[in-house]
Amino acid sequence: SELDAGLELPFMEAVNIISNMTDIEKDFVSAFLGSIIIADGEINEKEIALWRMLTSLCGFPAMSLIDAKNKLQKHLNLK
Repeated sequence: SELDAGLELPFMEAVNIISNMTDIEKDFVSAFLGSIIIADGEINEKEIALWRMLTSLCGFPAMSLIDAKNKLQKHLNLK
C-alpha cells in the first residue's frame, strides 16, 4: 500500500520530501538515481537532464555517474 501511495505522490510533494532529507539520505538517493541511469549500459540524455534537475531542486550533492555507482556500492557496503 505504501508503494501505491508513492506512485500517486505529486512530483513537487516528492521533491519537498526529498529536500528535507538529511545530507546522507540525499547522497544515497542521488547515487541510487545515478546508478539506475547506467544500469542498462545506455546513458540517456533525458535521464541525465532529469537527474540534474532533481539535483538542483532537492539539493543533492554534485556527482558524476561513476561517483554515483561507487557511492551506492559504499552505501550498500558492496565491493
